[in-house]
Amino acid sequence: MQAELLARAKKGDQKAFSRLIEAELPKLRRITRHMIGHPDDSEHVLQDAIIKVWEGLDRFEERSAFSTWIASIITRVAVDHLRRQKRWRTEAQVAYANLCAGSEVMSGEVVATASAIDFCLRDARTNRILFCLLLTFAAT
Repeated sequence: MQAELLARAKKGDQKAFSRLIEAELPKLRRITRHMIGHPDDSEHVLQDAIIKVWEGLDRFEERSAFSTWIASIITRVAVDHLRRQKRWRTEAQVAYANLCAGSEVMSGEVVATASAIDFCLRDARTNRILFCLLLTFAAT
């Protein structure tokens, strides 16, 4: 069913795209809420990311799961937002790592996102933070 919806969405079917997004929405909200914190900002980031997913749908090569691809976009949009807000702090990321380490679902989402083929971090500091997150999950 997802493959059919994805094919239709790639051809411009907005209803098919909406159904794909609706299936992933709880997970996407969790990611943005935990990364951003503020509910209004989280929703804004989520909406921006959904627009980016729609605009980039034709570039999705299906080398990873659709949910992983979307999560990587959400993560990048959230990181960009935090950088613009100057709220990207190591302490916040450590707190998030601890929160994720206590949740099998959340740690699985972060590891899946970081393991995605198309997930590319832009700077060494972010790479170090992600590495620390992954070490935290490996230790649990």
